[in-house]
Amino acid sequence: MSKRKEKIFLFLFDLIFIALAWTVYYYIRVESGWIIYANPPAFIAPLIAIYIYWLIIFSFAGLYQHWFVRSRFDEFSSVFKTVSFGCFILFFLIFLDDMMNDAPIISRFLILIYWLLTVIFVSAGRILIRSVQRNLLEKGIGLRKTLIAGTGEKASELESMIKNIRSWDINL
Repeated sequence: MSKRKEKIFLFLFDLIFIALAWTVYYYIRVESGWIIYANPPAFIAPLIAIYIYWLIIFSFAGLYQHWFVRSRFDEFSSVFKTVSFGCFILFFLIFLDDMMNDAPIISRFLILIYWLLTVIFVSAGRILIRSVQRNLLEKGIGLRKTLIAGTGEKASELESMIKNIRSWDINL
């Protein structure tokens, strides 16, 4: 898979799974009746803003770099750290807004719910796409042709290593 296609798939999967996390969060926050609102908050405008926010955070954290032999645990770990950092920023901004507007503490608890949902949904999306990528590479789909220049022991070791690890997206 080309780097461009990979980034497009990651953007789309992130869009879908961030939207799913936001939808579940919005349902818990607004539709469940847990918090009574005189004027319920909007759904679409914050969703767009939050997607742009995560797109920027994920880009700065390097989550849209080319995937090369990263395990699904490494992917989860990267998403967990990035979402935790992003939610910490949101928590701090909400905390400042609450202090300035004398708002109830409940909004700070809601950010923890949002953090958990975002970690779960985005990680699930990333693990899904990485699993599909790995399976395609193991079947030989999307491999890149490679030439090893040279002979000798090091070249032979490199050749056997590449042949044994099909998920590297390299074809000799």
